[in-house]
Amino acid sequence: MPTRMLEDGGGVIARDTATVHNNHIVANSAVELGGGVSARDNSVIIDNFIAFNSAEFGGGGLRTRETPTIRNNTIVFNSSEDAGPDTLGGGGILASNDPLILSNVIAFSTDGVGFHSTATDNPIADYNCVFGNFDGEYSGDAVAGANDVNADPEFDDDDLHLLSSSPCIDAGDPDLAPEAGETDIDNEDRIAFARVDIGCDETQD
Repeated sequence: MPTRMLEDGGGVIARDTATVHNNHIVANSAVELGGGVSARDNSVIIDNFIAFNSAEFGGGGLRTRETPTIRNNTIVFNSSEDAGPDTLGGGGILASNDPLILSNVIAFSTDGVGFHSTATDNPIADYNCVFGNFDGEYSGDAVAGANDVNADPEFDDDDLHLLSSSPCIDAGDPDLAPEAGETDIDNEDRIAFARVDIGCDETQD
């Protein structure tokens, strides 16, 4: 994806029922919200590598509006200054309205918390690995899911794939039925063993 700067959705703006699958969304900026991705309506954001993006007011990696599905993405090394009123923030994700947020790695934000929510009823969020974010893991109305992993995802330093010792392997949503033809970020099987891995990469051996 090209590097660019917009007010909202610096890399991708997904509307209606758009699906964003198997992309590297890297090094984009938003003046306000959603440095990497602005996910709106009933859009589907799956199996993407979302990294090194920034937004001034929140959602350095990704922000949501309405009811998008955010699943099996690796959202790392993003940033937000967490400035403005209490309703804004999130170096990794800023969630509003009623998104579905499952089986994502949300880690190593370089400014801001990992996961910030302004949805008073809380988004449906579980089976995520939330770890090592600059200002902590959760803020606002965001809370840890019952099955979240709060441990180092253990990436290979060279390519940010999961090491064989990663706690994210076979730790994603056990009820996942992949989309027809869905693959991981390397175009390999989305589920290789007992259940899906957390993040965009599926360990194959």
